[in-house]
Amino acid sequence: MSDAVSEGSNLQTPRPSLKKASVLGTRRIFQCVCGKEVSVPDTPNARLTCDCCGRNVTPEMQQQSMASFGATVIGTESLANDGSHGLSSGDKLDHFTVLDLLGAGGMGAVYRARDESLQRFVAIKVIAGREGEGGRVRCERLIQEARAQARVSHPNVVHIYYVGSHEDCPFFAMEYVPGQPLAKLLSAQRLPFQEIVRIGLQATEALRHSASLGVIHGDVKPGNLLLGDNGGVKLSDFGLASVTEKGNAGHSGPAGTLNYMAPEVAAGQPADVRSDMYSLGVMLYEMTFGELPLATSSESLEESIRLRQQVTVKFPSVWPSDRPAAWKTLLERLVHRDPQQRFASFAEVLTELSALQPLTLRRAGRVSRLVAWGLDMLVAGGLLGVGIGLVGAVIEYAGASQTTINIMMPIVMLALGAVLWLICKRLQTSVGKKLLQLRIVDEFGLAPRTWKLSLSLLDTYQFYVLGAVDALVQLIFTLFGLSGDLKSMLIGKLFLVAVIVYFVISGVWMLFSRRQQRLTDRLLGLFVVLDAGKTKGI
Repeated sequence: MSDAVSEGSNLQTPRPSLKKASVLGTRRIFQCVCGKEVSVPDTPNARLTCDCCGRNVTPEMQQQSMASFGATVIGTESLANDGSHGLSSGDKLDHFTVLDLLGAGGMGAVYRARDESLQRFVAIKVIAGREGEGGRVRCERLIQEARAQARVSHPNVVHIYYVGSHEDCPFFAMEYVPGQPLAKLLSAQRLPFQEIVRIGLQATEALRHSASLGVIHGDVKPGNLLLGDNGGVKLSDFGLASVTEKGNAGHSGPAGTLNYMAPEVAAGQPADVRSDMYSLGVMLYEMTFGELPLATSSESLEESIRLRQQVTVKFPSVWPSDRPAAWKTLLERLVHRDPQQRFASFAEVLTELSALQPLTLRRAGRVSRLVAWGLDMLVAGGLLGVGIGLVGAVIEYAGASQTTINIMMPIVMLALGAVLWLICKRLQTSVGKKLLQLRIVDEFGLAPRTWKLSLSLLDTYQFYVLGAVDALVQLIFTLFGLSGDLKSMLIGKLFLVAVIVYFVISGVWMLFSRRQQRLTDRLLGLFVVLDAGKTKGI
């Protein structure tokens, strides 16, 4: 879908762009979302405040808004009038031809239409019930929605092309997104984790960009998130954005959708970045478990609002096996009842989400894994040689006794093993695998938990572990004054036999396993994959 502004030859002379800072004589003008023009001084990095809505206008907002796409706004002088203006296929709204109805709600309806000037499909939004004071407010909100949404020009936000009034029927034309709302998808199926993260990342990116421009959405929910047929995610319906900028002015109670409303908004406080963050968390919760954390019931509206101010979101006692445990930590912060306990910004949310994004990687083949194992054996042998060499040097230069040797050997072995473990933990794989650009991941394509990685590394360097255990046995016999040679050798041989038997079983398992896993990795739910050319699962 093209992002160009719809401006045909039959249009009236447009008002100044909703998102431009222009030069009028010697004055620079910034037009706020509420429509008020604000004079911009020549002072660098000047911070402004809109006299109309009290909204702060930062230098970043001025610069970003000047780089945004424009939307033509005409005919807004006659917004309030009677008549429902129900539209049918073939009806004309300026240079748009209505084709069919896409959806309808309490505020109005959305139609698919054709832009005759540029020959492209668009979505047309019109309001319902324009008579009386309520109609006037809805008409104003329609224009405010267009202004706010046009300002937030971003690939993950539905673009606004044109706002006008045809025969006293206010409307705006926006990008047509072939696909379906997230709400419809959630009602039909349970989403895989990779899809949840993919959608969540794009929605968060849209909210991050909106927040950087001072625009709070105010009604984040699956119904306002459109899933394009091309895989893109688009945030729509900024109808409450202007309300949040004015601190819910003109409303006697909280504004938004109750099931996704933050506790502080339910308490009557104005929406802000962290209330949008809470709504995002509720939406991700619903995508994760297939149900809302605090769904509405048969109780009165007042009781439901009160409960949302007091109740803490609960999570299932048994965590689903197809969702990583770290996902719970992210959701808990997003839906925390205290706004101060949530993330400081959507940039932080993006960082956490990215860390949990599954990677699309190819499984490592048996040959590459065998070569990597050989390299790891060389590393283990090298460490054993270093340990023996250090102890030998002490014997040669200090004349150490056998007791001292028995004490030093396990200490040196454990110290070198700890260094190796720290290196592998940082690499998230063994040294040999890293040299061949292989990595260890869990079943979600994420970095494994520390204890799982540690057990996998113990299996990889099992012969080094065998040497360390033998040294520890010698130390134990020395400390307790036992005659340890025979017993130590017996214990060492038993351990060696056990390691060899397990090594053979693991090798046979990997040889015939269709998943190409070692037995240890199979038990731990780990995989070895190609680290070269990794791609995020979008």
